[in-house]
Amino acid sequence: MRILLLDAGISTVGYSGHSLRKGAAATADCNGISKDNIKLLGRWKSDAVDVYINELRKPDHIQKLLHLNSQLLSPLH
Repeated sequence: MRILLLDAGISTVGYSGHSLRKGAAATADCNGISKDNIKLLGRWKSDAVDVYINELRKPDHIQKLLHLNSQLLSPLH
């Protein structure tokens, strides 16, 4: 992975083989793949995959709350 990133002109800082597993789990979840199937694909026996899926959803959740808050605070037209 390191060589591919460097060949593409991308810094390898912050990337590892683990990044691929994390990204694959998050992408699978976004595409509607069940948690059980994600666990099979990633060869997870525990529910550790929940960390990646929940981490992905957290910024989206915060963004939705901020949007709702701005709607509540804006004057009615």
